[in-house]
Amino acid sequence: MSKRVTITDLARELGLAKSAVSYALNDQPGVSAQTRARVKALARRRGWHPSVVARALAGGRSAAIGVVLRRDPALLGEEPWYPLVLAGMEQVLLEADVTLMLRMVGDRDDMARRTYRQWAEERRVDGVVLFDGDTDDARLPLLRELDLPYVLVGFSHGDDPAVLGDSVAEAATIGQALVDCGLTKVLFIGGLVELAAEKRRRAGLTQYAVAHGLDVQILDGDYTTQSGRALVQQVLASGSIPQAVVCSNDLMAVGALAGLRASGIDVPGQTSLIAWDDSIVSRTALPPLTALNRDPMAFGRSAARLLLAITQGSPTSTRIVQPARLIVRDSLRQVS
Repeated sequence: MSKRVTITDLARELGLAKSAVSYALNDQPGVSAQTRARVKALARRRGWHPSVVARALAGGRSAAIGVVLRRDPALLGEEPWYPLVLAGMEQVLLEADVTLMLRMVGDRDDMARRTYRQWAEERRVDGVVLFDGDTDDARLPLLRELDLPYVLVGFSHGDDPAVLGDSVAEAATIGQALVDCGLTKVLFIGGLVELAAEKRRRAGLTQYAVAHGLDVQILDGDYTTQSGRALVQQVLASGSIPQAVVCSNDLMAVGALAGLRASGIDVPGQTSLIAWDDSIVSRTALPPLTALNRDPMAFGRSAARLLLAITQGSPTSTRIVQPARLIVRDSLRQVS
């Protein structure tokens, strides 16, 4: 393994003081533009990279941001939303030469808290992005105590910086599509009810249903295909056949599709199906699923840009609302 190139190596090769090389690499005053260019050119040729540990000990920024996902690593590959959001973040971070640190802790809240403390105390990250939260999220007081900047994704808290969707508008978009197709008896299979985003979806859909005469039954799933299938079959076993099933993500929608088929229900002939998320899962189902495209990569890009701005001293009370659009496919019965 080749030895890591250090500032000392660069200084020796250029015949400069270590302090001059450090000033040049960190864009600090004290060296001429010509010297700065020489130092950076050699650093590129020799493959020099800054030491995160040394930068942290010096009190500088770590050039990394962190994400602690409260998801089982074994299940992450089944859920398209998070990989796409993370991919969007990486698009921005790559250009900014900032590293993304990811830790998946399942339901281990103690591990999440320990990770935040370690990252803050060791100056591993300049800030963090939070997913799957509620308005009373216990992580927020801890991050304030640690003085660790953060951006919320998918939920909000006061004036904290956040990137989220407009659940009321999204519910109205789905509701209008159902009304336009004459579908009034609706089963909504939601996700984890303790999450703020899920509470807003339920509220938005209920609000629209009351205003437009929809009969909506709400059941709680867990974002897995198994829960989508089990819950739709539970309703069918009671003798009720909904005109439409709306699921809070595409995995539950695919599960619901399997449950409907296993019970001999034609989609969309007897029951239409809509997913609140769109991905390759929705596009490759048979029939392809009508889905609300919320552009998860755009969520990731917005979150990364916002957190980078905050760590560079920009105001922190910024809320970004990502738009969504309904992609109509074969699972929605069309008006003749």
